[in-house]
Amino acid sequence: MGRVGDRTPPSGFLSDLKAFDPDLRIRWSATDQCWVVYQCVKRRETVGEWNGAVLCEVRTVDQPVLWVSDFTGDPDRRILEMLYKKRAQGRKERLERAKRRALEKKKAKDAETARNFEAAGPALEQGHHEIRKTVRPTIYTS
Repeated sequence: MGRVGDRTPPSGFLSDLKAFDPDLRIRWSATDQCWVVYQCVKRRETVGEWNGAVLCEVRTVDQPVLWVSDFTGDPDRRILEMLYKKRAQGRKERLERAKRRALEKKKAKDAETARNFEAAGPALEQGHHEIRKTVRPTIYTS
């Protein structure tokens, strides 16, 4: 979060950003001429296999979250408002997507169950008739 290029964010904003989310960082992008907010995330990468075990490496990577090209001055609380709106929308979208996926999985499972019953139907019916043939009614005489 230090000095990148010729622009450094104000220390007050950095403490506000850390309070909002400790994994966020902000840097000036000289090529894009805008502020870029990054989030530190962990990524797992498969590096090989040994004795039947999969070997993975976990790295922390800075993933861009927000490009602020609306203003080129020092970053201020407007960036935090943009991040909050983006996160709120992202959370709502993720919940809706999860609900849709759950419904799709439920429909697929119901369809598979119906197919299984449909395939087993003739065998069940045949079994029912076979059971009825072998069971003889008990006749009581006195």
